[in-house]
Amino acid sequence: MSNSIDSELDKLVGLTGAKRFVSRLAKGDIGVHAVLFYGPPGSGKSELVRILTKAWLSNDPNSEEPDRACRAFERGNNPDVLAISPSASSDQILIKQIREDEHPDKDDPVAVDTFMRSMPLMSRHKVVTITDAHRMNHRAANALLKSLEEPLPHGRFILTTPSAGSVLPTILSRCLAVMCELPTVEEIVSQMGEFSPAELALAENTPGRLREIFEHRDRYSELIEFARTLPTKNHTAALAVAEDFRDLTERLEPAFPGKERYAAAETLERLGTLLSKDHRVPGEWTQAIIESHRRLKQNGHEAIVTDALFARLLRPKKGPRSGT
Repeated sequence: MSNSIDSELDKLVGLTGAKRFVSRLAKGDIGVHAVLFYGPPGSGKSELVRILTKAWLSNDPNSEEPDRACRAFERGNNPDVLAISPSASSDQILIKQIREDEHPDKDDPVAVDTFMRSMPLMSRHKVVTITDAHRMNHRAANALLKSLEEPLPHGRFILTTPSAGSVLPTILSRCLAVMCELPTVEEIVSQMGEFSPAELALAENTPGRLREIFEHRDRYSELIEFARTLPTKNHTAALAVAEDFRDLTERLEPAFPGKERYAAAETLERLGTLLSKDHRVPGEWTQAIIESHRRLKQNGHEAIVTDALFARLLRPKKGPRSGT
């Protein structure tokens, strides 16, 4: 198992320090019950979570081969793993996901405290993974804090967030915080191949985003071209540009597995990344894109939001008033 862990870690691009920490955690019990991986989307957090989860489940982490618990995890049916992520309706992690409600509904998810109440069925530990831990609402964060302060011997927690500063300091202080540093361009080229400057800018040098671009290169080239020409458009083309953007969103949907519902928001986020690096683009465009992205994530009507956005971006600039 130890060789398997090292082999999987070696395949990840960059992440030198993070891989070293995970290797140490995987090979022995060093008194850590909670880890927080932080870094930008696509930096490799989810891969590190997967590898560390498997290592903590393994009944013999120094074995050469994965055991029954690890094989069950790889099949997606290990009962000793609980994955927590923001609720689709609120984009928050709610208290009922952390602490069981006094009067639970039959459709409520299994809460962390309920999950941890029993011993592992087949694994060395029970593992809770919490994606986007910064999206815990105040009550959920306080409930989780109790579990982190009084850890059970069989319990392990793995949290992720884009920025360590966005997590409550009390939670941060009870986790081993591990930065997922971005690879250099040289590391990217040596392990992933050549990418254009525009592709690197779009991915912000993150391996996950680069893999996404590589798998859908033709579609992303259209987005790069859309971003390049957008500042040259005028207000008379705003509605046509909005329609072109929606067509582009539809073609990019396959790049967002599991996020198809938010394909317009995902596409808009990447468009904003490209435009933020274009010196021709005024600063107020960024704020307008952020506001529209939030509306789309909150289930705003795609056509209404994008029509309004591009009308706002391409409206005529006000010239200086002439004196009287």
